[in-house]
Amino acid sequence: AEEVVARDEPSVVVEDDHIDMHTSRGVAMGRDKAHWWNRGAVVRNPVEGLDRKWGDYLRKLDGG
Repeated sequence: AEEVVARDEPSVVVEDDHIDMHTSRGVAMGRDKAHWWNRGAVVRNPVEGLDRKWGDYLRKLDGG
């Protein structure tokens, strides 16, 4: 995001789902793994025929 702004490209829009446990702001908001799995890790418009085994594996491993 910083590089985009430095190049005077259109502003980066930070949506609510982008603020998660991986950011200090998300931590301050109480965002946790449950928020990540239910909101942040959702893939919208996935590639047709994409192998989901690794995502499914990680969800199962982490209880997401």
